[in-house]
Amino acid sequence: MVESPRVKICGLTNAADMRHAVDAGADYLGLVFAPSPRRVDPADLDAWLDDARGLAELVGVFRDASVEQVVEMVEQFDLDFVQLHGREHGVEWSRLPVRQIEARVVAASGGLPGPRFPGASWADLLDGGAGDGKSFDWDLAIPETRARRVFLAGGLRPDNVADAVRRVRPFAVDVSSGVESRPGRKDPQQVAAFVRAAKEAGQ
Repeated sequence: MVESPRVKICGLTNAADMRHAVDAGADYLGLVFAPSPRRVDPADLDAWLDDARGLAELVGVFRDASVEQVVEMVEQFDLDFVQLHGREHGVEWSRLPVRQIEARVVAASGGLPGPRFPGASWADLLDGGAGDGKSFDWDLAIPETRARRVFLAGGLRPDNVADAVRRVRPFAVDVSSGVESRPGRKDPQQVAAFVRAAKEAGQ
């Protein structure tokens, strides 16, 4: 039997979408602070984050921000995780006050880059792009899932996530564009279907 994975709904931009994700059973809620159609405005967050606390863990997604900027957001919004998608490197990133998820983008040629923070990240996120729904050869992720916690991302949808779970056996699956009605807006039915399919694949 495959253990049911955790589920991360990423790119949440409003209170209604966050509530739907929580109600559907998401374990992690992704908040994008990097330039993106799904970027959240920090000025708006305090109005709706309290409803999620204690029900799911908050993941701040950053790309090429400074350590100081990231720590400021962690402290301001009491984030549980930091997910790094850019060219960040250096020992200072191993001293963040919360757990770190390192994003590693699998090249179109099939190359899987090595970790930028070996031994320092709590988990790795393997993606075919950066929130743009690009998939990759899932077989490349299988050895990684045997060695560490892996969030599988890129091209996942309600209709293929169960196959991905059974094939790769990741610690978690991550979706953004695959459950949207338009960029930055989630479809509640697709979110619920995605979470259900991912969880049931491990039963």
